[in-house]
Amino acid sequence: LPEGLTPRACSVAIRIQPTYLRTGLDMAYFLPAVTRIDGRAIPAVDVQQTIRGQSWRRWSRHYQWSEGRDSLASHLLQVQHWLLEAANTP
Repeated sequence: LPEGLTPRACSVAIRIQPTYLRTGLDMAYFLPAVTRIDGRAIPAVDVQQTIRGQSWRRWSRHYQWSEGRDSLASHLLQVQHWLLEAANTP
């Protein structure tokens, strides 16, 4: 994870609906929960989701999905951007 966030490493889960690639991906789930080291809140990360018996923290983010261009790989780049933004927002 980027400097400014804790823990230093975590797992990420992505929910892939049966309609993927036509409809996009827009969430990421982290275990353990990702927080800022300065204690400031990260918006839209307050929902817990149980995945295989463990409580993951959902990051709800939405962006324009382009069928034929976007994919799981481009979604993971979005997730990386969200993390960088969370770490660097004053």
